[in-house]
Amino acid sequence: MDHKSYWKIFGLLTLFLLFYMLYPFLDGIIYGIFIYYITLPIYRKIHAKLGMENISAAVSLLLIVFIILLPALLISTHILNWAYQNIPSLVENIQDIIPEEYLNQLSLILEGMTTDDIFGLFREGELHNIIIDYTRQFTEFVLEFVFRTLLILFITLVVTFYLLKDGPRLRQWFLEKVLKEDERGLAERYFDAVDSSLHTIFVGVILTMVMTVIFAILSLTVLNSIVPEGLEKFSPVAVLALAVLCGLVNLLPGGVKIVWVPLFLLFFFQACSLGIIVESLGFLILFAVVMAVIVDFIP
Repeated sequence: MDHKSYWKIFGLLTLFLLFYMLYPFLDGIIYGIFIYYITLPIYRKIHAKLGMENISAAVSLLLIVFIILLPALLISTHILNWAYQNIPSLVENIQDIIPEEYLNQLSLILEGMTTDDIFGLFREGELHNIIIDYTRQFTEFVLEFVFRTLLILFITLVVTFYLLKDGPRLRQWFLEKVLKEDERGLAERYFDAVDSSLHTIFVGVILTMVMTVIFAILSLTVLNSIVPEGLEKFSPVAVLALAVLCGLVNLLPGGVKIVWVPLFLLFFFQACSLGIIVESLGFLILFAVVMAVIVDFIP
């Protein structure tokens, strides 16, 4: 085995270790590549005018973050506000569904308990330990989710920035330093084909998101106009927010079901609490079919 073969084996091992270290952050890298292809046309136009790679990449990235994050932030704020306002009615709906005899029994148990009984449960330790364990688990889950989300967002922005700034330079370095001269032509054509394919794929994903938003707006508007009397209708802003949310979650596992299934359950609970489940059955079936087929499946 010659000297170059050892270097090739060393390079393969290094690539394997690099992949092993980067695997936990693979989703952030993929999102970075996705944002890169979205941002690339903007970067080329800005770079043609400014001529400075660092500033052009930073400005392009700030623009795309502003375009994506600002609407997402506004929509999330509106949805959280809407959910907060409807929590009392949702709790009332759940209470109405629970059989009255169970509620009466629970009320009698709570009325029969004194302050000493409640403090006694804490002194025994079991209830106290249960509350502490659930609180700790919930806090760990929230902190892990927040920190991982921020980390993935940071990795996405870093990958996008350096692909915009140094992507062509990295490609040229690989062609000149790693490959032999007779292999560069084939490799360059291969890179061009991969680049074109990825651009087509990611543009297709964006078009799918846009089509999902359009279909969701039309479907929710029509469904909103035939909501049975007694069930809550969505405001135009809520329809737009839910439609954009459908487009965003279409990238995630589960897709639009993350949005329309909770909406279906909300309508179902409202119908049960108002005693109009029979009258609303046709609308509930139509809602599920329209959202599953037109909004979720067709785009």
